[in-house]
Amino acid sequence: MRSVRRRTPPWLRRPFVAFVAATGLLGALAGTPGTGADRMATAADTANTATVFYYTKTKNWSSTYLHYAPDGGSWTTVPGTRMEAACTDWVKKTVDLGSATGLAATFNNGNGTWDNNGGANYALGTGDITVKDGVIAHSDPCADTGPVEGNKATVYYSTATTGWTTANIHYQPAGGSWTTVPGVGMETACTGWWKKTLDIGTAGSLKAAFNNGNGVWDNNNSADYTIPTGTTTVKDRTVTKDAKDPCAVEAPDTEAPTAPTKVTASATDTSIVVGWEASTDNKGVTKYQVTRTGGTKGTVVTDVGSTVLSDTGLEEKTAYTYTVKAVDAAGNTSPASAEAKATTGEKAPAPATGTPLGTDPRKDPIYFVLTARFHDGDTSNNRGGSQHTKSGNAADNDPMFRGDFKGVVDKLDYIKALGFSAVWITPVVLNRSDYDYHGYHGYDFYKVDPRLESAGASYQDLIDAAHAKGMKIYQDVVYNHSSRWGAKGLFTPTVYGVRDSQWSWYYDEKSEGFEYDGLTVEPKSGKSYYNGDLWSTAEPSGNTCVNWGKPTGGKSAEGYTLYNCQWPSPTSGMFPKAYYHQCWIGNWEGEDARSCWLHEDLADFNTENTTVQNYLIGAYNKYIDMGVDGFRVDTAVHIPRVTWNRRFLPAIQERVTQKFGAEAARNFFVFGEVAAFVNDKWNRGSVNHSAQFYTWKERKEYSADDEKAAIEQFDYENGQGTGNQPTSTNAFLNGNSYHTPDHSRFSGMNIIDMSVHDGPNRS
Repeated sequence: MRSVRRRTPPWLRRPFVAFVAATGLLGALAGTPGTGADRMATAADTANTATVFYYTKTKNWSSTYLHYAPDGGSWTTVPGTRMEAACTDWVKKTVDLGSATGLAATFNNGNGTWDNNGGANYALGTGDITVKDGVIAHSDPCADTGPVEGNKATVYYSTATTGWTTANIHYQPAGGSWTTVPGVGMETACTGWWKKTLDIGTAGSLKAAFNNGNGVWDNNNSADYTIPTGTTTVKDRTVTKDAKDPCAVEAPDTEAPTAPTKVTASATDTSIVVGWEASTDNKGVTKYQVTRTGGTKGTVVTDVGSTVLSDTGLEEKTAYTYTVKAVDAAGNTSPASAEAKATTGEKAPAPATGTPLGTDPRKDPIYFVLTARFHDGDTSNNRGGSQHTKSGNAADNDPMFRGDFKGVVDKLDYIKALGFSAVWITPVVLNRSDYDYHGYHGYDFYKVDPRLESAGASYQDLIDAAHAKGMKIYQDVVYNHSSRWGAKGLFTPTVYGVRDSQWSWYYDEKSEGFEYDGLTVEPKSGKSYYNGDLWSTAEPSGNTCVNWGKPTGGKSAEGYTLYNCQWPSPTSGMFPKAYYHQCWIGNWEGEDARSCWLHEDLADFNTENTTVQNYLIGAYNKYIDMGVDGFRVDTAVHIPRVTWNRRFLPAIQERVTQKFGAEAARNFFVFGEVAAFVNDKWNRGSVNHSAQFYTWKERKEYSADDEKAAIEQFDYENGQGTGNQPTSTNAFLNGNSYHTPDHSRFSGMNIIDMSVHDGPNRS
């Protein structure tokens, strides 16, 4: 049995407290009238008040209410108390706080529109208080005391990379509200720079984003920029506080660069390659002056931007001497380097322009070049694209299209000196996608991408320059797919788009007469990656895309409404079945790996269609005619072997033979990418997806219809399996005896696999 403890009532346990309270009360009642009056007067004198001034110009409200709660007290009834006019653009309200030393406050127009400091409410003190565009200060804005200036932030923004023709700054003082989009206009400061001085009140910093007023933004990769008071520069996503005025006139640079060192000169035939170590300079070297003496032409001075000069067309068996000087932007010139000497040999026979070298490709070590990322020979064709900021390229001042043909030409001697006699370059056709520097998103297969060319350094110039040095050019080509925007001249899809409050940032305003080439900046959008020709709000004639323009029910990452037919897709019906396949790859060893899309950026051609075949054959005939020495074929495994053997490989051979003869055709090197995923002869038991399979001609007759033939060939060869594939004596050695190799069943395609494509084989 538990004992129960009785509790004493609380009032019986506090006799002393009760006594004191009672005594105090009696004392107060017994006090003299004068004493009590004095106490009441003192209490009234010490009551706190707050006069709140609110700035209305940016709100344009017809009336303003103050909804508040003194510290420790209760909120007023919504909408609060109406504020009265104070002076131009200001209303006010004086609040009796009693003993409270502050209040929490929000403002509204009496009709449901609120300013609650972004959900945090305003914490206000006593006395005169101003609230202006989210910034709190202590003053009477209507008193005739002269203007009171807040903290200043002077912001310089560089548009040298973006090429914008105007700039706005959209900002939020710390603890305040954002300006109305697009923000406030900046003024031209000097070439490539815009400037704005901002009054941010008592705030010590601000958040900012920049835009060109036409929907193109730089918001620091969605993180916004934090900018302090004082002078700040923002250039290519780099914020420099307490910066020097970038437009200020600098003191003259009088310091010359150091002299170049380790100058070397080496001769091949009647060409001499001169190289040297880079000079240093307090501002940077802009060029080098190479002085040549010797021969009958006397002294020749050549300016170069790199640390190598390929001096060609010299006299035979002649000694030449070279010295090099460095020059900076101010024209300061270094002392001359030490001399380097070389003697030319006999003149080599020069091949005609546009003619392949036509020699045995088995003797050529091949050097791979991703052209747009290799070497920047001409900065004027550098372009960043739509992902310039998001990709991180802007932060490193490294646009995706930076290298070019001029850069390759400048480095041919370097490549040759490494021991290579052939250069495999990435695709040269005009590309179109968000990130297309690599060349595999072909848009106009008949046009060389202008972002790779320069004056005096066209694609033809590169081919000719390589041939002049006895080097070959192998061009990477794509027959399997186009860009997601189709292939110009064959089919380009029109997507649904609308320039409303959600999507005007993405869809560029249409510009009649403007033609996308990847290089030229469209004036309205300020973009070289303009997309105004790709979308339509109205359903285009002949549209086959299902549920055109109807909301999908989904939202974008930004929370925007998504629509049907807003993005190219194989399953939407957007692409015509005759020209493009209509599915995604599901089985990488199945037939669908040859007849479905690899990726949303790679619209998969129906390569069994005659129109598609003719489009591709005609395009690549152009580059054969320019004198390339061979093709590296991208994604070759995703096209049926029977299509290669019937259409594309014979077309290549026929064109080379027609233009340059049978011997040139025999040595025109074609090597295809057949990406094996295992370290074995046969790729996971699928002969149709194995490297050596593509080196063979067909051993069976199939349907005259290429599409049917592709299925028949796949089923037949997979049915034969890996144990019933043909063999041949195609090596020089037969046992221990040499013999003539048998290439009678060779398809004409050589093979590379995944280890050469992008990494080691995987098992």
